[in-house]
Amino acid sequence: MENQNINEPAQVNDGKAEVTAEETEKVTTKDVDVSSLQEEIKNLKAQARKWEERAKENKDAKPQLEKLMEDMKNIQSENEEVKQQLTQYQKEIEHTELLNRVSDATGLPANVLGAMKADTEEQLIEVATMLKQSVPLYPQDVNDGSHSVNVKMTRGEIAKIKNHHEREKAILENIIKE
Repeated sequence: MENQNINEPAQVNDGKAEVTAEETEKVTTKDVDVSSLQEEIKNLKAQARKWEERAKENKDAKPQLEKLMEDMKNIQSENEEVKQQLTQYQKEIEHTELLNRVSDATGLPANVLGAMKADTEEQLIEVATMLKQSVPLYPQDVNDGSHSVNVKMTRGEIAKIKNHHEREKAILENIIKE
C-alpha cells in the first residue's frame, strides 16, 4: 500500500480500509482549505451587505447629483457669457482710452473721433489731422470779418484748458458759424 496510486482503491483488510498518512494529510489540508474558503465567503457576504447599505443610502443622491451637474453646466455657461461681456467691456474701455489719447493729441472731441472709421491710434491721428486741416473747429485768434462769429474765447485760450471735457465744451461753444 506504500506505493498506492490515489486513483487506485485502497486495499481492504478484513473489510476495513487502510488510510495512509499521506491521505490523512490531504484530507486535513482540504478541511483547512474549506474552512478558509468559508471564512472568505463570510467576509465577502459582509462586504456585500455593507455595499448594499451604502447603495440604499445613496439611492436619493443620484437625483441630487444630476441636479448639481445641471447647475454646474448652467454656471459654466453663465461664466462664459460673463467672460465674453468682460472682453467686450475691456475692448470698449481700450477704445475709449484710445479716443481720449488722440483727442488730447489733436484737440478734436472724442465723440467726433469715435464717429471716424479708424481702429488704430495712427489711423485716428491721420484722419483727425486731415479733418482739422479741412474744417475749422474753433475760432482763429484773429477775426477777419468774413464769418459771423460768436467768439467768447480764442484758440489759445481754449488750448490752455486742461480738463478735456471743459476744453471740448469750449470748442463747441466757440465754433465758427458761416
